[in-house]
Amino acid sequence: MNSSVNSAVRRSLRLGKRIVRKSLRVAAALTARGLEAIDPFVWIARLRMSGRTDAVVVCVYRHANAASVYEWASAAASSGADVRLWALDRTAPILAPWTVGEGPGGRFQNLNRALAATSRPNVPVVVLDDDVSLTYGSLAQLVNLVAATGLDLAQPAHRRGSNMYWAITLRHPLAFARETTFVEIGPLVVVMPRIRDKVLPFPEEGMGWGTEILWSKLRSDGFRLGVIDALSVYHWGPIAAGYNFDDEFRRMSALMSRHNVRDMREIQHTVRSIRSLARRQPGASASDVSNRSSP
Repeated sequence: MNSSVNSAVRRSLRLGKRIVRKSLRVAAALTARGLEAIDPFVWIARLRMSGRTDAVVVCVYRHANAASVYEWASAAASSGADVRLWALDRTAPILAPWTVGEGPGGRFQNLNRALAATSRPNVPVVVLDDDVSLTYGSLAQLVNLVAATGLDLAQPAHRRGSNMYWAITLRHPLAFARETTFVEIGPLVVVMPRIRDKVLPFPEEGMGWGTEILWSKLRSDGFRLGVIDALSVYHWGPIAAGYNFDDEFRRMSALMSRHNVRDMREIQHTVRSIRSLARRQPGASASDVSNRSSP
């Protein structure tokens, strides 16, 4: 009798702890989002960044996430972007206008397929997963913000509560962006024209884990990497879902060994915070601003 009572008490305590931890995470996420909403750098960026862009937007999507993809794909197309989608399983009717192919394969392999026939070779490329959304703003504003900060390869920061892996990608307040030594391969990355031929086409083996090591080395050639804090992303899908974690980890470990990287955190550093933006002339494209602000 006593053992069953004690067991019930222990289960209740464990459940209570889980509820408290989850409640604290939710409270922290809501607080962070509220603070982001009143961050002056977020509002300045939204006011100054144009809602139009000359860019290529590419994504590999699953049919189950078609509705989420449609939200940003339709907005990006309306802003002037060339939206190119690859259906991993089957083409969703609402995404048919932008779906250029379908079929299985690795993430980078399918992204390369989607990019193969683009008619805009000298514009920014935006690469998204199908399970992300922007907290405030649009993809066009993100591209223009990357250009205005003078970065060549960038990702939006994760807002608190987003499914993320590396602490350096979590949003920092009171800055437009941070120049860093690290940009993650997903869930959203912006490749500006000056660095495009160094990054594309993507290496096609596996899902691309560890490619950040190669990107980090591009800094020695004068390219700037960074994280955009004034426009954050919410990654609502689980990390490493839909493919073999062990296989990807082995590939990444081999790449780390070849480049003498013992821990991925070794290449993750913030160089400086960016609190000013390049002025954009009327009619200038994001690639024009990026080229003028590059060293």
